[in-house]
Amino acid sequence: MVTNTAGLVLRTVAVLLVAGCLMMCRHDGLCRTDSLSLEQLFRRCSLPADCGRSQDCDHSAVTVWGYLDPANIFDRRNYPRLPYEKFVIHDGHGRRLEVWVRGPGGENEAIFDRISRPAGNDRKVVIVKGRVEPVEMFTMEGCRRGIKLVVVNRSQVRPVAAKK
Repeated sequence: MVTNTAGLVLRTVAVLLVAGCLMMCRHDGLCRTDSLSLEQLFRRCSLPADCGRSQDCDHSAVTVWGYLDPANIFDRRNYPRLPYEKFVIHDGHGRRLEVWVRGPGGENEAIFDRISRPAGNDRKVVIVKGRVEPVEMFTMEGCRRGIKLVVVNRSQVRPVAAKK
């Protein structure tokens, strides 16, 4: 009798775990367990913050997901005079993150080829694995601290087809 009860409890726990994992997947097919949302990353880094303070997340490796902002893709093929290459992802709730591309040789072109601008009004989800770097932003009211993500390799950027 004890063995049957233990087996029943184990099966029930297994079913609940599987159901919980399935519920963590979003409607667009992206599972929350794969990467952090921008909200989770900003909370982990205690943002926004005052300048001059280091955060636990500084220079750490993170994987985040967000929607590609097609109006904020800056590569040297389209903007040859820019001293940097970057793109922006957002979460649709006002949080945005700059992703700076600093790959060797032709790696940057390969990264921008992977994300290519979405056609029409399609929302493209991008999963990015990179290194967090602090950014200090001076404003009229003082200084606010933010972050940017740095990638160096095409394997760190993975587009995911988002459902409408």
